Amino acid sequence: MTTLTMATHVGRGTDLANAIDAWAEQVKSLSGGKHQIDVRHAGELVNAFEVGDAVASGVVDMGLQILIPAAYPDLEAATLPFTLPISGEGSVKLFNALPSGSLAANSQKLLAASYSEPTILALTKDPTSGTTGLEGLKLITRSGEADFVQDAGAINVNIALPEIYAALASGAVDGGLLTPGLINLFQLDEIVTTYLTFPEARTPGNR
Repeated sequence: MTTLTMATHVGRGTDLANAIDAWAEQVKSLSGGKHQIDVRHAGELVNAFEVGDAVASGVVDMGLQILIPAAYPDLEAATLPFTLPISGEGSVKLFNALPSGSLAANSQKLLAASYSEPTILALTKDPTSGTTGLEGLKLITRSGEADFVQDAGAINVNIALPEIYAALASGAVDGGLLTPGLINLFQLDEIVTTYLTFPEARTPGNR
């Protein structure tokens, strides 16, 4: 029997985690139990942003992680098909046509790529009356969104995922750039009053 260990950057119980668990069960079923995938989600073996390092060091056999350009600059070419103004089918065909050399870095090979969830600007208060509607607001962000928040006159706040609900409910932060999965997982719809799609929120007056 062959057992491979897989680490992911998503928390157990999320939609993506459930899909990965179901895939692992399918591998076991179709192989008659000869091949198994031992899936470890974020925090169970390594932290969310340590998945790539865990694969490179041999701690796990494979992993699922958000592509971090600074950590894997050689893999940026793999994201190109998904940024072009073409159909999803066209993006997949272009991705499959990429030379294998563009899909490997740090002793790792990129096996698949997927679209990310859309990012939503969720607020617990109405937008401000300023040009962007975000001036002075304290927003939960990730590193890739910091420039947008600063350009909009808002304040970047870095908060651990389990603390998001309490921070929003207490007013410690005014909102954040979040995915639908996070909003559903932490039941943020109970306290969020305004939703703006991102990057449409870049447009002044788009409420």
